[in-house]
Amino acid sequence: QVAPTKYSIGGRVPITQKIADAKKPTTLTPDDISRQKQRVQKLLGERDYEAAIPLLTKLAALKEPQFQETATWAKQTLPTAQEQQQKLREAAVSACQKARALRKQHDYSGAVQVLELIPVAGRTTELQQLLAESTDLADEYTSLRQEIDESLKRKKYSRLRSLLERYLKLKPDSPKMERLLRNLEKNPP
Repeated sequence: QVAPTKYSIGGRVPITQKIADAKKPTTLTPDDISRQKQRVQKLLGERDYEAAIPLLTKLAALKEPQFQETATWAKQTLPTAQEQQQKLREAAVSACQKARALRKQHDYSGAVQVLELIPVAGRTTELQQLLAESTDLADEYTSLRQEIDESLKRKKYSRLRSLLERYLKLKPDSPKMERLLRNLEKNPP
């Protein structure tokens, strides 16, 4: 909030003034440039190319003589970052395809492992959703397996049928669980 002037309305700066202020050249200090370069290096280390590339582009465009070393570094680094970004995008697409194939085979934990290989910064919305769903299914599968084992161990058969049915929906290729369900149906508790 600014004090009202003849150019402001209700203490707010009009948009035309903001645009004019944005067009004024900003003076960058060597510390500013150093911090930006460090930020870019950190982002590249995290494989966050989406955030690093715009900063690299700005650094590469520096014209001031005192920043030429940084500008040269940015110009040399930019193509590699763009290439790595493209490779990461391709890896994310490939990971999603492989995870879907593993899920069709009812290998939910395998799908999670494949998807988790993609760094967080490189995960698309689709990959994040697929990872969340696969994680939920893998957790449910593990939980059901534990509940079934516990029910058998304690000879508590009241919920066993529903647990087995849900387990077989998640993992229909389980002869042991199919046999257990058939035995339970033949000999109810």
